[in-house]
Amino acid sequence: MSTPLDLREHSRRLFFAYWPHPKTRQSLLEATRAAVASIDGQPVTASNLHVTLAFLGRVPGVRIPEIIRVGARGDYKPCKLTFDRLEYWPRPKVVSALTDSIPEAGQTLVDMLWERLLPLGLEREERPWRPHFTVVRRVRRPPPKLTIPAIPWACDRLALVESVSGPDGLHYTALAEWPLGKS
Repeated sequence: MSTPLDLREHSRRLFFAYWPHPKTRQSLLEATRAAVASIDGQPVTASNLHVTLAFLGRVPGVRIPEIIRVGARGDYKPCKLTFDRLEYWPRPKVVSALTDSIPEAGQTLVDMLWERLLPLGLEREERPWRPHFTVVRRVRRPPPKLTIPAIPWACDRLALVESVSGPDGLHYTALAEWPLGKS
């Protein structure tokens, strides 16, 4: 497990995510490359690809150790996702890769994280978990219907991730990572 070196006092925008290995990131990028090239927007970099499990929002930096303890519980199982379509979401102006099925192991992980986060005073989003990863942000106009090949992802790493907005877009940094148990 890696831990943050700087536990600053200011609030930090955090979320738990399935965090892909570099080889998986490259596969995801290559499988969506042709579709992404046809979209008028900002492609997401390989280093930012992930599937959000629990969005925590802004959290004081001093609370990070207790949130890390939630991730470190170690009784979470891996799951397999297969992304097989792209969808344009007009409100955030993004194109995301989606799966039509929600595996039980993934939903169980989301629910377990929230069972452990709610007592810390963190609020769960009302929307149900919908596994996806964003491939293009700041889409200027709705793209035509796009297809992608089926993209398998063996989700076997959990991360607590910080989102930082900069002049060139969002950057995600894993503050702590854990391998998921064997299914």
